[in-house]
Amino acid sequence: MNKSNNMLSIAVAGLSGQGVIMFTKVLMEAFKDDKDHTIRTYEVLGTAHRGTLIFTHCRISRSPNVSFIISAAEADILVGFEPLEAFRVGAYYLKNGGHVITNNYRIIPVYASIGKDFFSDKPRPRGYPPLEEIWEEFKQMDCKVTSFNATQEAIDLGHFAMMNMVMLGATLGTEMIPITVEQVEDKIEELVPKGTVDMNIAALRRGIELYGEVAQH
Repeated sequence: MNKSNNMLSIAVAGLSGQGVIMFTKVLMEAFKDDKDHTIRTYEVLGTAHRGTLIFTHCRISRSPNVSFIISAAEADILVGFEPLEAFRVGAYYLKNGGHVITNNYRIIPVYASIGKDFFSDKPRPRGYPPLEEIWEEFKQMDCKVTSFNATQEAIDLGHFAMMNMVMLGATLGTEMIPITVEQVEDKIEELVPKGTVDMNIAALRRGIELYGEVAQH
């Protein structure tokens, strides 16, 4: 929680189909019975097919007067489901000195893989940038970067779709969010598809552990 304004602003970025909306819903619904905080969410959805940029804003405040939208350079935390999409969103919304928690599993855009844009016959000068360059851009903003392969962790737990809960666990692992793991697990039981509760909770707990392991280095 930002002590100067009693506000925590979280930007979540990824591709449609990666579970960004469920991440946001579970986290913010966990505050539903919390009388001490006001919560606000804002969603920007991609086009009508999977693989397009999607991002959400999550705001947690001790004040009742809070906007739904995070302003430029105001996000305390950036949660990235895909590195390049995290950078697209973080370059605008993340504040200097913020915290980046990102999956480092890359999904190569079609235009990068074919070497040209959809709207021009001119070749693109470069494809997907090296991850080190993305991390360096964040570090130039004095941001802490914590990255790991959340997709592989989810696969190891049983299904790649659990990646969003791995990321949610890692976000809770920062201990910046004023909520208990038990409150989040209760919402997982309520919101995820039947038959997947145990897998999702296991993914959440693995994300918490993973953040602790990676953040120490």
